[in-house]
Amino acid sequence: MSLVVPPGYGLAAITFSSEVGTPPLVTTLGIDLSAAGGDFVAAANTVFTAYRDAFTNEWSSTMTLDRVTLHVGSDGPSGSVDSNVSPATSSRTGSFPPAAMSVIARKQTAELGRQGRGRMYLPGVASEGEVDETGEVVAARRTAIDACLADFYDLLTPLQPGPLPSTPPVLLHSDGTVLPSPITGFQCAPLVGWIRGRLR
Repeated sequence: MSLVVPPGYGLAAITFSSEVGTPPLVTTLGIDLSAAGGDFVAAANTVFTAYRDAFTNEWSSTMTLDRVTLHVGSDGPSGSVDSNVSPATSSRTGSFPPAAMSVIARKQTAELGRQGRGRMYLPGVASEGEVDETGEVVAARRTAIDACLADFYDLLTPLQPGPLPSTPPVLLHSDGTVLPSPITGFQCAPLVGWIRGRLR
């Protein structure tokens, strides 16, 4: 079932281009647009810069953080906008697993049960030596990724107003009668996953 994006919320598609695999690589995150004041490009820029700054040089140098496409929720016809920040590269080199295999970030909420759980893919942030033969991300790398995820959350939800609007992350649902659940944090999952439909 597809996710419902109610008015006042958006679905941000964080998009990478890549020298390997079949780009683009896309991972998604729901956001609250209350603070955007209708400036949806600025909101897309918040998500872009938050990911870029939190994960600086933490993804494979074969990938470029290209843009964030923001699908804006609406009662009527909906639309989308792209960030207008310059693409970001990375200096992290080494041997990496297939592009479709990715670290997973768990989206944490206060909701109980399956409805309160979500995940997003973090492409290119673990090298072959950081994933063992069982598909588990080694402890030291999980700790480093958790630190990046904490920075990402803080950059999406700054305590002080800045030039870009705050875009608190939310978990979107497929049931249109259920409001998005605020995300309280992110955590690196022990096992990697496969991007599948997000690798196009």
